[in-house]
This record gives sequence, C-alpha cells and structure tokens, in this order.
Amino acid sequence: MFRSFESAVLDKLVRWASASVDKSLNQPVLPHAVIVLNATEDVDEEEWDVGTATSMLMTAIQGAIKRDPALKEYVRTWRQRGIVIKTTEDLLRQYYASVTVIRIPRRGSYMLMDQQATKLFDLIKGRCSESHLIKKRVRMLANADMLQVYLHASFDHFTRDLELPFDFVKEALRHSPVPRSFEGNILNLAVSMKNHSESEVLRNDAKGIFLRLAPMVASCIMFDTVRQRILGR
Repeated sequence: MFRSFESAVLDKLVRWASASVDKSLNQPVLPHAVIVLNATEDVDEEEWDVGTATSMLMTAIQGAIKRDPALKEYVRTWRQRGIVIKTTEDLLRQYYASVTVIRIPRRGSYMLMDQQATKLFDLIKGRCSESHLIKKRVRMLANADMLQVYLHASFDHFTRDLELPFDFVKEALRHSPVPRSFEGNILNLAVSMKNHSESEVLRNDAKGIFLRLAPMVASCIMFDTVRQRILGR
C-alpha cells in the first residue's frame, strides 16, 4: 500500500500544495493533509492508531525525494531558498501544516469501521479548529461575505494571469483601506519597507521591520508631544 501511495499519490500531493503556496502571498495558514488509507486489511492492531499509521507511512516514503525526479526538483527549489530538505516528511512540512494518516478497514469490520470513522471525524474537526484559531490570531479569519470576496477576486486574478501570485492582504486592503491617520501611515510605511527592501530576510520579518521603524516612530511621537505642548515626561 505504501509503495502504491508513493508512486500514485505522493507527487500529486506535493504538486497540488506547491501550486497553492507558490500562487498566493500572505496566506495566513498552510492547509492540513489528512491521508485516508481505505479498505485496509491484515495489519497489526497498533497500525489502527493514527500516530502509528502516520509514522509508518513517513518512514516508508522518507527516501522518495531521492528516487523520484519530480520530487528532486522541489528539493532543489527549497535548497535555493535556503532550506535543506533531508526527508520526504521535511518536504511535505513546507506545504502542509500537518500530515496525518488514518486507516479505514475493508467492509465487514463494522465495529472497527465505526471507531475509525469517529477518529476521522474528530481529526478533521480538530484540524479545522486549529486553522480557525491561527487565522483568528493573525486577524485573517474571513467571514462568509469576505470569503466570497476572496473567491471572486482570486478567480478574476487567475483569469488574467496564471503566473502572478494572488495576494490576500492586498485584496483585503482594497476593500478596507488603511485610514489616513498616524497609525495608518505607520502601517503603510511598514508595508512599503516590506515591498521595497533589498534584504530578503527583512522582507519576511515583520518584527524586524517595526524594530527598524521604532526610533523614527518614537521621534514622531516626541515631536508631536512638544508641538501640542502636552505636559508630562
């Protein structure tokens, strides 16, 4: 089963995820992958455990990046970005927030099938909750109306250009522009630094950008305090 997964599924799993990651900017969270090995039979009892099944699959395919020419190309691409990929699991981690494997038995094992189906339901529910919390934490959780806006905007974007990545933040700012206040101007300056910095490290480091801005922001606040004659130290 693991061999057939490597030959028939693994390349598609990476290719689909690569297209998603490479064709979007400011994506708030990576997707979760849940791999269901259906019609399983004649396996040891512990292999019905999600953790054991996941570990066994990752071990079986860990050398696939050295056997498959297509996967070798993805490894080379990540190496150029400064990330060393040693195993297939390392490669999958660049595209998925988590990769989990669960077995579903062949027809006839109804009690076991019910147990595994319950595990699958709980797993999907848990992964959805994790994504929801992360999106909420980074303030990128879309409601039903905004999700529809993103879908329409992404379709319009890719009908015009299949190569240029879709930028979630740019689309959000188009519908909710930053206010022309002090806070808004600081944010605009930070975004401008991100877009025009010659340092790739700084472009991907929000904390670093605001640390660079801190002395200037403090100076502006002090200047405004003196100009407005605000009392206190």
